[in-house]
Amino acid sequence: IFMKKFFGGMFLLFLALSSCKSKSYFTHTIQGEQLEITKETQEDEVIMDYLSPFRYHLNKYLDKVLAYNKETMIKEISALNMPIGNFMADAIYEEADPYFLKIRKRHIDFAMFNWGGIRTEIPKGEVTTRMIYQIMPFENQLVVVELTGDTLYELAKYLIDTKYPHPISKQVELTIDKKGEIISFLVNKKPVQRKKRYFVCTYDYLYNGGDRMNFFSKGLSSTYINYECRDALLNYLKKVDTLDFRTDHRFTLKE
Repeated sequence: IFMKKFFGGMFLLFLALSSCKSKSYFTHTIQGEQLEITKETQEDEVIMDYLSPFRYHLNKYLDKVLAYNKETMIKEISALNMPIGNFMADAIYEEADPYFLKIRKRHIDFAMFNWGGIRTEIPKGEVTTRMIYQIMPFENQLVVVELTGDTLYELAKYLIDTKYPHPISKQVELTIDKKGEIISFLVNKKPVQRKKRYFVCTYDYLYNGGDRMNFFSKGLSSTYINYECRDALLNYLKKVDTLDFRTDHRFTLKE
């Protein structure tokens, strides 16, 4: 909210300056020089004094503690699902489902995102707003895509072939063997039916084919719920006291 007010204020200032009595101006020549900025470059005290109040309020917003994380959650590829991805998928599912239910009168079946979309770890201890901006610096919009069970099997094959722990919510239980063959594929404790329709929450970048998730292009319908991915994470954290996510059953390799 602060950032929107800040940029809104700057825009109004620009309009006010631009609305002064108009005159005719002509540019004859433009001269410039390249100024190298290094660690030795001195700050302009006038500009710094002007920006100081904005910096104070911005840091106050970003450093607000939202929750406590019990164990450091890193971005890794050693397992088929990772705690930080599980946190991301479950948190967004919990936030997005009520919005979708209000719009379509249906529940979301599960949520899926991409490993590459997570930009950093969440250390043990206090979780701040700043950390969420670092983890998810993008302005991705959430979208719910209607897919058939047949397409869900393409989604499962994608997970198996890429071998990355893409975040997927706990409603999914996908078990494979050493050869990469599917042993069982459950959604909400029930086997995936190829002709049934499922509603999958993701964000616009992936819906449009990002990370080669081309199966989303086979969606029978799509619903944008006017909710940013990062805002969903922030709102989820405001409702919980402690994070305790671990590697679990949602995508496993059976020895």
